[in-house]
Amino acid sequence: MKTIFIPIFFLFSIETFANELSWVDEQVQAIKPQRSGMKRNDFSHIKDPFIFLKNEKDKEIKPSVKNISSTQSLSSSKIVTTKANEIFNLSLILNNSAMINEKWYRLGDKINGYSIDEVTSTSVLLTKQKKKILLSTKSNINKLKFRR
Repeated sequence: MKTIFIPIFFLFSIETFANELSWVDEQVQAIKPQRSGMKRNDFSHIKDPFIFLKNEKDKEIKPSVKNISSTQSLSSSKIVTTKANEIFNLSLILNNSAMINEKWYRLGDKINGYSIDEVTSTSVLLTKQKKKILLSTKSNINKLKFRR
């Protein structure tokens, strides 16, 4: 009796699990057809989800004439040089790249005739012939006050 019952139970369980697997196969076949996504032309009509705020202070800054020597170390991130079109705003530094005037530059790139000669964790050195400009992220303005 046991020898007959075990094979019958085994065949019954195989039949039951086969029905379960056929349901999975149906689900896979339903998912399998290629779905159509957005066309490349549609991307140009989508509004940018990121909002970039402009500082009003940046619009109001008028360049002033300033002589900068090569030995002078600057602690401001905004540098104003002898020409009005040579305003450099150092936003951030990452490895050997720096974001200056909202564009990324690497070591050796040129900006308004100046080449990036050195990039450290807190400063960028720009040179043009004998002129050297040091852009720095350090600031003397302490906006944070700590209690003691």
